[in-house]
Amino acid sequence: MMARPYWVAVALLLLAEVSGFEEGASHPGFVARITRKGLEYARRYGIATLKKELSTIHLPDFSGSTKVSWITSVSYKFYSTLEGTFTVSVDGISISVSLNLGKDQSGRPTVSVAHCSNSIGHVSIDISGHLSWILNFFHKRFENYFKNILEQKICEMIRKSTTSHLEPYLRTLPVILMIDQVAGIDYSLVGAPQVTSQVIDTPFRGEFFGRNWRSPAPFGAPPIRLPEKHDHMVYFAASEYVFNTASRVYHQAGRMNFTIRNQHIPLDSPTHLDTNSFRAIIPQLAKLYPNAELELETSPESAPFLMFTPGNVTFSPVIDLQAFTLLPTSSERKPLFQLRVTTDISATIGVRSSRIVGSVTPGSKLKLELKHSNIHYFRVELMEAILNYYARHTLYPSLNAKLKEGFPLPLPRDTYLNSLELQVHKNFLLLGANLNEAKR
Repeated sequence: MMARPYWVAVALLLLAEVSGFEEGASHPGFVARITRKGLEYARRYGIATLKKELSTIHLPDFSGSTKVSWITSVSYKFYSTLEGTFTVSVDGISISVSLNLGKDQSGRPTVSVAHCSNSIGHVSIDISGHLSWILNFFHKRFENYFKNILEQKICEMIRKSTTSHLEPYLRTLPVILMIDQVAGIDYSLVGAPQVTSQVIDTPFRGEFFGRNWRSPAPFGAPPIRLPEKHDHMVYFAASEYVFNTASRVYHQAGRMNFTIRNQHIPLDSPTHLDTNSFRAIIPQLAKLYPNAELELETSPESAPFLMFTPGNVTFSPVIDLQAFTLLPTSSERKPLFQLRVTTDISATIGVRSSRIVGSVTPGSKLKLELKHSNIHYFRVELMEAILNYYARHTLYPSLNAKLKEGFPLPLPRDTYLNSLELQVHKNFLLLGANLNEAKR
């Protein structure tokens, strides 16, 4: 019986002296770390797997001759139709494996066995059955034969498991994941896994791209300096670069632009988007365009970038707002005024079902500045109450619904997380987790 693929993979990594030959990118957007605790936990499954594999070894027929004290020489032939049973006990198995970890041209991890050796301290056989008294004369010869067979088979099994189980399993790590109709995320490796005596770090690109277009981000990822934490089996470090490339993609796709119409305003709002409601704010507006509806178009001046500082995630978008009046006699819109809107927003980031999710709350009220007006001067501060009401009741809930969908972590097949712990560090988010066995 083969153990679940994840534990085979990790157990082999634990048993191995691992080396990576390709140089990694200095600043990946995403790093996954397996700690010594994670490897030690998996080791038990690796040992159990190895024991089960050893029990499946087929012993071929063998023959030979040996001297017995009261018989000059005895020839023997050992084959599968022989009646009786025997139990083999093996003690003192030592295995040394060296694996080469790298990446292929597609950015997927690769693994191969560079070296394997093993030794067995002692093999003992307990023979039973009608012929056991005779077979026990060949006891030592049988033990040596089985020891040689096992020593040959162990490395053969490890090489086979690496090729048929570990390599295919590692290749289930996602390289390109499509998030929605707008964006995808690139999780290709930007370097070979980096190995120390305590951890294995795997560097991923961690970059969002447009589904219908792709161009390099005009900014790089900041350095990720993972703290020396070993409380969990695995750690994931998501740089602010990941989130900011997402912001760039959705901004360029126009998904951060909103048109606010009267039907978007809650019925219980004290003010609606029509010239009569704005009479107290802009008296001349109702005179110029009586009983006309208004539209507000908002768009960020640039993609808002998240800033990660210890314990906090914030961003300060700068939004361009243009107001139009809808003429009742035609489809034409008349531009009225243009505002510059600023605010501070706090973000909360979490993990749900192996997906990074988020939500936002206002850190400060919207502040408005008049950029241009086609009507007489008006008191901008009175507009702030309207827009802040809309932001709290419509804009933020809409944004949070999208952020709730989140994006997936780069996990191989049948890997599940528990005991999650999130921390915000300078420039990156750190997620610590333990690993469940694959669900049945």
